[in-house]
Amino acid sequence: MPREPPVVYLYPLSNYQQGGKGPLLEKDASVKERMIRMADLYKKFGMRRVVEGLLLAHEHSHPHVLLLQIGNTYFKLPGGRLRVGEHETDGLRRKLSNKLGTPNADSTINWQVGELVSTWWRPNFETVMYPYIPPQVATPKECRKIFLTQLPPTGILGVPKNLKLLAVPLFELYDNAHRYGPVIASLPQLLARIKFVFCDHNAQPLINEHINAYQISNIQVYHKVQKDKAQREKNKQLKKYPLIKSELDHTRNDHDIEMSQQQPAMPQHDNANMSVPNIAASALNMNPGGNHNNTGNVNANSNTTLSVNPLLNYRAGLLGNIYNIQRQLQLQQLYAAQAQANILRIPPPTLRAPNARLILTPPASSTNPLMLQQMAQSGLAQQQPPNHNLPPPSHND
Repeated sequence: MPREPPVVYLYPLSNYQQGGKGPLLEKDASVKERMIRMADLYKKFGMRRVVEGLLLAHEHSHPHVLLLQIGNTYFKLPGGRLRVGEHETDGLRRKLSNKLGTPNADSTINWQVGELVSTWWRPNFETVMYPYIPPQVATPKECRKIFLTQLPPTGILGVPKNLKLLAVPLFELYDNAHRYGPVIASLPQLLARIKFVFCDHNAQPLINEHINAYQISNIQVYHKVQKDKAQREKNKQLKKYPLIKSELDHTRNDHDIEMSQQQPAMPQHDNANMSVPNIAASALNMNPGGNHNNTGNVNANSNTTLSVNPLLNYRAGLLGNIYNIQRQLQLQQLYAAQAQANILRIPPPTLRAPNARLILTPPASSTNPLMLQQMAQSGLAQQQPPNHNLPPPSHND
């Protein structure tokens, strides 16, 4: 069985407010000093463990990643180094509260740490990191893990004064390692297996054609999308040609009037909701002429009247309307087919065998001498000589 992808709810960026707080100063003034400090810590505590949170929101129905900018050229995910023996989930919550939390405990976001997205390794005390451990390395110096973190629908994010909080779209990060580094530039590929649910300001799922494209993951969803698209096209046609809809409504109204005129008025009864078995039982006590039998339970002199549930009349009229509409559509299709057949019908005299040749007779005013000579010869051959031996006609005076 294939595993269902993890689901992440994305809320608009406007749902989050940004507040300021005191600066978080860097411990190292340069990259070289940072590598030296990492080597000293490695000798004391062993491999360095770092956790980072992947925070997502959306703008214009497109995922955005929240990044912290240091200076003008350095970007990183919120997070930091774990303490010795500290659990990864607890350490990530502590680091997120330290980087993006607020001084007020009531406004602090409850970080929901999800599953692991990627793991990166630093084989030596260098700036280069790999998504794997090289085969020649037995003791990596740093392990960095990125966890998917769910943001609440609304919240306040406290940003230190010396940092900037940016929301970078995925299309900006894709294949842009020279600006954001290989770790952050690989996030669009890693998020390809995540199922995003885009929500509005009220935390309700959004629905539009762009978002539906994310949901086409199996054949059932594909057929549903195609069916909805066909229904929208049908509604557009009805709006474009209102005569079809008005004609159907007119036919339906005429049929309702005709049914109401043909249906006799039934006397009212106190129990208007008489059940169908009671109606059938009362009908058995009546003869075809409409009079009650003397042997029945209901006497002719009694004042008991028979009433029918109005819902039955409504259903009967509804079924009649549907039947009438179907008949009208069938007749229209039949008339259209007959008209099409009359248009395409070929008169029988013009039909001939496939191998027959059509001989055109030239007009009498033709001036071609050869054709005139052929016509004269064919006329002399067919002409019969007159019989001069016949007696002249007699004139009776």
